[in-house]
Amino acid sequence: MKNCWTISFFVILFACGEKPSEFLVLPVDISQNYPVSLSEITEELKSIELEMTDESLISSIHRVLDCGDYLLISNAWPMKIMLFNKEGKFIHTISSQGQGPGEYSFLREIAADPENKRIYIAADMKLMCYDFDNRFIKEVLLPRSIEYMVYNNNELIYVITSRQENESEGGIHYQAMLYKADKDFHIKDSMEVKNFLLDKTNNRTTSINSYLSCTGKNTYMYYPVGARETFLRDTLYKFGNDHFIPDLRLKFSDEEVYNENGVMTRFIYTIYRSSRYVFARHRTREKGPFYYWYDMKTGEGYNMEKGFRDDIYTGEIVPIYSFAPDSEKFYYYYTKINDVDKDEPNPTLYIGELKK
Repeated sequence: MKNCWTISFFVILFACGEKPSEFLVLPVDISQNYPVSLSEITEELKSIELEMTDESLISSIHRVLDCGDYLLISNAWPMKIMLFNKEGKFIHTISSQGQGPGEYSFLREIAADPENKRIYIAADMKLMCYDFDNRFIKEVLLPRSIEYMVYNNNELIYVITSRQENESEGGIHYQAMLYKADKDFHIKDSMEVKNFLLDKTNNRTTSINSYLSCTGKNTYMYYPVGARETFLRDTLYKFGNDHFIPDLRLKFSDEEVYNENGVMTRFIYTIYRSSRYVFARHRTREKGPFYYWYDMKTGEGYNMEKGFRDDIYTGEIVPIYSFAPDSEKFYYYYTKINDVDKDEPNPTLYIGELKK
C-alpha cells in the first residue's frame, strides 16, 4: 500500500514523545580555522588513479558512487556517466546524450544498485535504468524533473520539486516531495518535505543536492532551500515511523547569522552524519565555503575554512564528500600535474573509511 506523509517541522520532536535530551545542539565557532587532519578521522584511505582516454576525460566531477567492484562517476561538463573498476581502469560510458529512448539532454542525478547491477539515471523529465554492461532496460516519464536520488535498502529514493506562481498570496509556491520506489519504479511511499511561499523577487533555490545520509538502518535528511529567508535552516532530521524527527542542530550566534540590518547572511549547504561524526558545509555572502566537523565520541568540534588537511597523500587542504547513501565512507579528488605532462591528467580519486 502506498503511504503519504507530511512533516511538521520542530513540533514533531515533542508530538512524538521524544525526550528533548536526545536532540543534540552543536555550537559552531566561526572564528576557528583548525584544519582537522584526515588521519584523525580515517580508518583506511586508498588512492585510485583514473585512466584517461578520449571517452573518459574528467573535467568536473558531479557524483561518485561506490558500486562494489566498480566506481560510477558522473561528469558535470561535458555531461557523461563513466564506469571504472576499482583499479581505475575505464570500462565504458553509460547512456549518452540525445533525444531518444534511454538518452539524456540534461543529466541531473545517478544512483546504483550494485547487487542487481542496475544504474538509475535522472535526466530531463524522465527516469531511466541501465545495467552495468550499458544495456538499456527501461524508462518512465515524470511530471517534473528529479532533483536528488539515491538507492538504499532496496529502495530508489528521489526528490521532485515544483514551483508555481501564487497570485493571491503574491509569491512563488514551492513544494518538494520525496518518493520511495522499488527497483522497477513502482512508487511505495511519498512524503512532503517542503511546502512554503517564496517572495517573487527571491525565488532562486539552491543547486546543492546531497540531502540523505545513512548509517546502518538509520537515514537522515537535511534539505536546504537556498533562497533568502528570515531564519537559518540548521537542523538535521532522522527518519522515524512515517515521519521525520529532529536529530541535531547547528548553533550559530545571531551575529554570525544576521547583519546589522537583521538580514540573514549565512547559508548552510549541507549537514550529514556518520555513526560517529557530524559534517556540515556553510558560507556567508562574502566568504566561504566553510567546513564544520564534530566528533560525537570525544565531543570535539572544529570549523575550517577550506577543508581537511590531507596528511596521508597530498599534503593539501581538501574538501571531502560523502558516498551517497553510505555516509561511513567518503571521497575526494586531486589532480597531480607533473612538468612532463602535456595535458592535464584525470584527477586521482581517494576513497576513505571513517573511524567508528
